[in-house]
Amino acid sequence: MTELDTAIAANRANWDQRADVHARSQMYDVDGFLADRSAISQVVRNDVAVLAPHMKGETVSGRSLLHLQCHIGTDTISWVRLGAVDVHGLDLSPGSLAHARRIAGADGADVTWVEGDARAASSVIDRRFEVVVTSAGTIV
Repeated sequence: MTELDTAIAANRANWDQRADVHARSQMYDVDGFLADRSAISQVVRNDVAVLAPHMKGETVSGRSLLHLQCHIGTDTISWVRLGAVDVHGLDLSPGSLAHARRIAGADGADVTWVEGDARAASSVIDRRFEVVVTSAGTIV
């Protein structure tokens, strides 16, 4: 195993552990998010304000969307709630994706979840999207 492989494995394990913590945390408030089908995560509310001027019609409604580094899926589901279609969420952490699938299932959100490294997304998702996003805290 190379040094890079070791670092990626450690990062994946870190995010698997965080996923369990985040899914139970007040910060993500998954139960509250699921209880209010009109709720949009604060992260996505902020991202919409940044993206809107760059999109015709200033909306993701009706557009295909890829969410890189989607973590436990609450932001991805928020994009669905805003009308994005053919939504894919990609994450390195299988633990994060397990929570994302559970949360989306409880919400009824139609999302395709894909495990992979965002740096090589095209190697696991062979298609184009109208909108590609990543959320706060994913690129530092």
